[in-house]
Amino acid sequence: MNSKKILIILLIILVPSFIFAIPPVNAIIKDGTISTVAEKDTHVKQYYPTTNYGGQNYFLVGRDVFSAAVEAYFYFNFSDKPVNWKDAEIALDLYSIGSTANLSVYLIEDTWNEFGGNEL
Repeated sequence: MNSKKILIILLIILVPSFIFAIPPVNAIIKDGTISTVAEKDTHVKQYYPTTNYGGQNYFLVGRDVFSAAVEAYFYFNFSDKPVNWKDAEIALDLYSIGSTANLSVYLIEDTWNEFGGNEL
């Protein structure tokens, strides 16, 4: 993996289904803030693991109407950021919430295609 790229994909599994917007991400360096947005995003359903929905302008997590798990993935490219940056802060704006749930966030270093044709 290119040392200047950081592949951050949020794998989020929730009990209820949610729809989220994809907000900017802020990287704070010294006295400044640098913003970016996800370059790629998708969600994948348990019953269709080789199909993803990267072309949508929303993402789902939790369970769909058939009670299948739905996971969301995001790719942030920080290669154009200064070498000495240390932290990234990620915020998700919730637009539709079914109920309270727990989130899990993981760093995944595998490559993936936003518009399908791959298994995540």
